[in-house]
Amino acid sequence: MASPVDDAFLAVRAALYWSTCRFRVLACSDLQFVQGSCDPFISVTVCFRNKQEVRKTRPRKRTVSPQYGDTFIFDVPDVENCLEGSEADGVGVGPAEVRIAVWHDSTGIGNVFMGELRLKLVDLGSELLNGHDAWYFLQPREEARVAKPALGALRLNIWYYRDHVFSSHKYNQLRNVLLDSPAVNPITSSAAYILGECVSNKVDAAQPLVRVFFQANKIVPLINKLADNEISKVQDAITLFRGTSLVSKCMDEFMKIAGLHYLHDTLKPILDEIFTERKPCEIDPLKLKDIEQLDGNIANLKRYVQKIFNAIVNSALVCPNVMCQVFCGLKQAAVRHFPDSKEVRYLVVSGFIFLRFFAPALMGPKQFELTTEAPDAQTARTLVLISKTIQSIGNVVGARKSQHPYKERYMMEIHREFMDSSNIEAVRNYLDVISSASRQHAKGIETPIVLKEGFMIKRARGMKKFGLKNFKKRFFCLTNESFTYAKKKGEYKY
Repeated sequence: MASPVDDAFLAVRAALYWSTCRFRVLACSDLQFVQGSCDPFISVTVCFRNKQEVRKTRPRKRTVSPQYGDTFIFDVPDVENCLEGSEADGVGVGPAEVRIAVWHDSTGIGNVFMGELRLKLVDLGSELLNGHDAWYFLQPREEARVAKPALGALRLNIWYYRDHVFSSHKYNQLRNVLLDSPAVNPITSSAAYILGECVSNKVDAAQPLVRVFFQANKIVPLINKLADNEISKVQDAITLFRGTSLVSKCMDEFMKIAGLHYLHDTLKPILDEIFTERKPCEIDPLKLKDIEQLDGNIANLKRYVQKIFNAIVNSALVCPNVMCQVFCGLKQAAVRHFPDSKEVRYLVVSGFIFLRFFAPALMGPKQFELTTEAPDAQTARTLVLISKTIQSIGNVVGARKSQHPYKERYMMEIHREFMDSSNIEAVRNYLDVISSASRQHAKGIETPIVLKEGFMIKRARGMKKFGLKNFKKRFFCLTNESFTYAKKKGEYKY
């Protein structure tokens, strides 16, 4: 999801409603070659008077007519200001301008500009509210538009969304009906479960449900009841929570919220080292230019995997208690429904903590706020190989056979290194600790969970006139318990 526009006036005016604009880059055609090649990517920049945000697609290799389909969502001001460019209360932001540029991805000479188009939302008018879909001729930069060479064309799909958010008390009845869901028998008759059945994308229901139940400290019984219902319908334990059910998506969202700081404390130091060193770890002989580098790459990969593995298995005691409570409930439900399976107690927990928490964070660290930069191709490949190994470790503890089958032959040596009995036992001890009954009755949330933090612009209280001096930049922090701000991150919060 895109971060909110960091605008002074939006922070004040967005109290009753907030709006978003979605830009979908569909395709380009008839682009020009740059020194015999064409690896185009798109940058989308939304500009206001004192703020701009940039999103980029991934490069498409060796094509002059790339297909994208990438969607970028921006938080924008009130539609009246955005589309009409008004100066309401003397603090208008003016009409938003969107700049879409096409670049050739080149590591040797740097990214090469291929063409752009500039749109003002005010020019699209009411058509924007119903969705605007059109092809545009790419133009040179403004300072070079005299010759107007043929640069190709770009197709865009733009939608503007406006969400109305009322005062909290307006939602009391709905909130109470949802929060009563864990007490409803069967759970399939509850409002939360029915909501999940009404939407095609389970994430659309899971995200708000998790936040509502988390704030009310009722997330544990909700997930336990949903999980118990799903486990009761499964015939083979090996397929537990492998689909896109409501409970699996709720668990994904729950772990991102409750375990974000735990994830940072466990993985971030090692990921910072990987991004800094940028050592090659490619071990697939078919992808190596020089086969003599194989032994060195294997050694690099083993060292990184060992550090990640040690960090995970040694972090059991700092796993958030609320996560331990959920894991305990999952394990008890699985053992109750599959009493003859010795592996199910590990399978049900490792399927979430390894396959849906640690492995995705390693694969896409930027999505989990573990890094602010996108990894280069070599580092991204290193993270993929590490994630593959961590996934395999998570799979093997719940496997029915003692030897884990590997899909790629080049991963055989890594599997031999980490799939020994001592490492498997270490993983099982870790899973036992984070799902133990002794942790279940501990205090639910020992420290506040940070939901969102960052710099925003705050208007001074008591000031009647508008002016630049009335607005201060502050670091805001929203947790499950409070909303606070300070001059800088880490300082005393008001």
